[in-house]
Parts: sequence; C-alpha cells; structure tokens
Amino acid sequence: MHKISILVVTLMITLFSTQNSYGWGKEGHHMVAEVAWHYMNQHTQEMVTKYLNGITVDSAATWMDDVRSDPKYKYMSSWHFINIPKGQEYVPNPAETNCINEMNKACNNLKNGKLSDDEKRINIMVLIHLWGDLSQPLHTGYAEDRGGNMVTITFNGKETNLHSLWDGGIIYDRKIKLDNCLALYAHLSEKEKEECKKFNNVAALKQSRSFLPQIYDFEDASIDEVYAVKNQAVIEKQILTGGLRLAAMLDDVFKKQ
Repeated sequence: MHKISILVVTLMITLFSTQNSYGWGKEGHHMVAEVAWHYMNQHTQEMVTKYLNGITVDSAATWMDDVRSDPKYKYMSSWHFINIPKGQEYVPNPAETNCINEMNKACNNLKNGKLSDDEKRINIMVLIHLWGDLSQPLHTGYAEDRGGNMVTITFNGKETNLHSLWDGGIIYDRKIKLDNCLALYAHLSEKEKEECKKFNNVAALKQSRSFLPQIYDFEDASIDEVYAVKNQAVIEKQILTGGLRLAAMLDDVFKKQ
C-alpha cells in the first residue's frame, strides 16, 4: 500500500509539473494555428502543407509540447517562454535561449538557410508553436513566480495555479472556440491589423505583458466566474492576433520560394 501511495504521488507531481510548463493547452495552440491558416495566402498554405508532409497544422502546433518528454529535444525546454522581472522591460540578448530569439532563428533558417525538407518541417512547427506561446501572456510573465506557475489559486473551488488557468482553464470554462476568435477581427482597428501584418515578435511580447496587471487582479488566491468572463476577451484577442502575426510571418518566409 505504501509503495502504491508513493507511485500515485509521483505520478501526480509529474503530471502537475508537466501541465504547468505548457503554453496554451492544445485547444489554444490549435486555434492560433487555425487562425493563421485562415489568413495566410494560398501559396503559403501550399508550402506549409508540402513541408509538414502529412502533419496537420493542429498537430504541428502542439509538436513542441508533445516531444517534451523525449531527451532528444530537451534543448528546446527554454524556448517556450521569456520571463522578465516585474517592473523591467525586455532587453535583447542574442545569447539567451528564449521564445523571441528562437522564433527569429527559425524564421531566418527558413528564409536564408539551405535546409532539408525535414529541417524545414521542424522550423515551421517551431514557429507555429512559439507564436502560440508568445500570445499566452504568462509565457511573457514575471521571472519571480515563473510566469504564474508558483501562484497557487482556487478557481470555482478547485486548486490549480495561475499559469495553468490561463493555459486552458478559462478556455474550457468559457467554451472559447475558433469562431469566437475569428469574429473579433471585424472589431480590430486598422492600426491593430497593420501591426499584426508586421509580425513583430517584440511588439507581440509587449502586448502580452500589457495584460499582466489585469491577470493578477484578484484577491485571496480565489478566482471566480467573474474573473473568467472578464478575461475571456483577452484570450480571444491574443489567440486572434497571435494567429494573424504567424500568418504574416509565414507569408513573408515563403513569398520567394
């Protein structure tokens, strides 16, 4: 009985730590990829389809999370986020391995490098996934609490942590779907649409971090349905703009190929 208890606890810890390290859950990542697919041009769709070689954009969007347990890809573990101390601004450092730098490398690899088809596939999957991660505000969160992973909360009576709630908790609770996100496009200003076309990942980082005060606006580590309703629009907009920027970047990558 004692051995069984230890095994159960070990499994729970493993599942808990794995879940908390992800970006959007599968649904969020899928929606970012599907928004991008909706807005990228036909040539880009054909090139992405060619190099994914039978892998759907949904599967490509979660590939980096799917291979986390494989030691072969351990080097990618720090690519999913860029945590910055509270009150500080982003300072470029090409030597760091973080979401911003790895997106830039993948983009440059696809535009300038003589890659094999397999290498192109991996770089495309990296871009699809990291644009999803960057649009989840707590993947650009505070270094002190590891992007909300160390902030224990209760949501509708169940204990979780802030990062996990934003990964998928609110998406599932509010039943956020692709159509909700796509419908927001009509409400973006022309300036916002133009900004997304520039696919500037530093601008996207700043946009994500601008929501952090709102994300931490709760008391007594207790979050209720009012909080979820209030932040539903943030999540929908982040998924939409993340997908728009991804589409624009891939259009640019493949425009001369």
